[in-house]
Amino acid sequence: MPEKDKDRFNKFDTPVASDVTTGGDEEQQASGQRNKMDPAFIRDNFFSLSALGDIDDEDNEEDDLDDLSEFTRQFVGSVIQNRYEVEEPIGRGGMSSVYRARDRVSGEAVAFKVMHAHLLDNPANVRRFRREAQAANKVLHPHAVKIFDVGVTPNGSPYIIMDYLDGPSLSDVIAKHGKLSFARCLKIFIQTCEGMSHVHELGVLHRDLKPSNIVLVKEGDEEDYVKVVDFGIARVLAEEARSTLSKTPTGHALGSPPYMSPEQCRGLVVDKRADIYSMGCLMYEALTGRVPLEGETIVETMYKQVHEMPKSLDGVEADIRLVERMEKICFKAMSKDPNNRHQSMDELKHELEALSTKKTSGFKSLALASREMHDMQRRLFNVLGSSKKLVISLVCVVAIIVIAGVAMYSPLYGIGTDPSAVEREIAIEQPRSSYATKPTDFKVKEEYLRTRRSLAHQTAGENSAQGLAVERMIADFYRLAGRYAEAQQRYQWCLQIAANIQLGNSLEAAELWLECGKCCILTGKFDIAQVCAANAITDLDGLGKVGGQDYLKALAISVDAFKGQKQLAKADDAALKFMKLWKDSGQSSLLSNEMAYSCFSVAEYLRLRNYYDMAEPLFKQSATCFRENGDKGRYNYAVVLNQLGLVEMARGKPAQAKKYFEKAIAFFTKAKGKDDISVAKVLFNLKDAEMKAGEVFQGVATRAAARKLWEGWEQKSQESSLP
Repeated sequence: MPEKDKDRFNKFDTPVASDVTTGGDEEQQASGQRNKMDPAFIRDNFFSLSALGDIDDEDNEEDDLDDLSEFTRQFVGSVIQNRYEVEEPIGRGGMSSVYRARDRVSGEAVAFKVMHAHLLDNPANVRRFRREAQAANKVLHPHAVKIFDVGVTPNGSPYIIMDYLDGPSLSDVIAKHGKLSFARCLKIFIQTCEGMSHVHELGVLHRDLKPSNIVLVKEGDEEDYVKVVDFGIARVLAEEARSTLSKTPTGHALGSPPYMSPEQCRGLVVDKRADIYSMGCLMYEALTGRVPLEGETIVETMYKQVHEMPKSLDGVEADIRLVERMEKICFKAMSKDPNNRHQSMDELKHELEALSTKKTSGFKSLALASREMHDMQRRLFNVLGSSKKLVISLVCVVAIIVIAGVAMYSPLYGIGTDPSAVEREIAIEQPRSSYATKPTDFKVKEEYLRTRRSLAHQTAGENSAQGLAVERMIADFYRLAGRYAEAQQRYQWCLQIAANIQLGNSLEAAELWLECGKCCILTGKFDIAQVCAANAITDLDGLGKVGGQDYLKALAISVDAFKGQKQLAKADDAALKFMKLWKDSGQSSLLSNEMAYSCFSVAEYLRLRNYYDMAEPLFKQSATCFRENGDKGRYNYAVVLNQLGLVEMARGKPAQAKKYFEKAIAFFTKAKGKDDISVAKVLFNLKDAEMKAGEVFQGVATRAAARKLWEGWEQKSQESSLP
């Protein structure tokens, strides 16, 4: 079965059936301690669609459940109710197992969820499983999982027949992509609010709303059609909420601390606004790729939910004005006081819908100032505590006056917006010869090489070793002059000559494939680059050169090629293989200018994929290699320092990031001068680090210097484009 089917329910409350089987008559006689309850009694009086009335508000200790025996079966191959044929297990959790089954009547796939047999001795477990069926059966909405049938197996195990959802959970999507696009998040949030609004209208509280309980299926043209699942702890009582720090017999806590409201963490009476808080946490994680508050232990996480505020929505790639409005919506939903939150899912949905249709307006600088003011307020809340509201209010008033004055009266400091992360990108410089900047010398050299080529063809023939050597000389000449398209054509011609003279699988051919692949990457021909890398790897495998520098270069080209084609899973595989060979082959201790480019390329991909621990050592080796190259490598050394600073920012270490940024500025200044655009880009990054470190005034001054350089560069660019 597809891997996604196996993983889909892992984070729900739905485990794979164990292999434990019930004993025979001899075993039952030997135990003599348990009396088997009649399954028909359970079916008629406890677990049937007709018995699923209103959801239990409390555990009824008078339920006749004490005599339930432990039945654990392997259900694969069995037929439930002469209708549902169980095919295979697809998930397991703390309370139940989930199987994929087939409805013999309709032919459709369904999910068969059956309670673990070893939990049947505890009536509270059975009541919880019953509550899930009651809650889900009561909710009939397109954005909620649908219940088809319930019952009890002949051996006494309660089960539920429900929708089989063929799609990943939101947590799977976040784990794969790190974070979702702004527009995609809005669509998912609005649908989730619609489903949860219906749930609340029926008087049902979910109590465990989180990304793993949001499944995204394909419905018509909609790729992300939301289904809210897992009502396993719906309407849990305060008594149960107080026990969330205690583990259940299977080792799972009730509720999920990263998404629990403060009142839920404190064991207070909760209402639908607790689900709204969880929705705010869910939105925060989808937008940023991280949970809003997380400690090293469950207790620490719950403490943070009660006493601390999350960081701002960093890294959301959208218009700053939209991000500022989304941040207000998100933090309103996550307010510590339920009275300050949205009072219904409909209210939250309406604000999200308004955000999705409203055109951006207003000054970007004012939106930035508003975000910085709110971030300061959250910092003070975390430092001083919620009892210091008066101090917070006074400081916020002062901050508003100062920031608004700066934004309104100083164009240099406030009006306009900072360049985006994409605009701040600084490309590595490729090796260049002097011919790249001297057109006259280039033409002279080009004519000389053409003459050499003609002589080689006359004396030795076109398909000869001498002809190949001259053709490669011409290809290298074009590459070092920055003429990558011409170089690619020449390298391809070299490969044809090599094949004609029986050198098609040689080390020289592998090197030609690599050079051709590099040129294709630089000209955006990623599909051809991938073919080049694959052929180079094949040749090197045949020559026993696995793990050498050429092999690593081929893997680096593969990473860039797959990334350019948006085949991220294949790019991940190539990057991980690069990392393993880089370490195992000893290349991590060698200094090579060529390896500097390969290490940087793979490291940058890993950084963009949020694999910071793997990216850092590659960046550091790349930096060392460029540094060893003296003045020629100074600019690229500064580029790598800037990327290391971005890694530390992503890790939440602004103090360390500042050191890298400051050092990068110094080397960019030495390489290109203090007015170069690269200096301005790093200054904006330095400003971000200073703001994060709480050095607000220093950050404002750094931003002013950055904007001055940036605007000067923009003006020069406009003047140079004039006829």
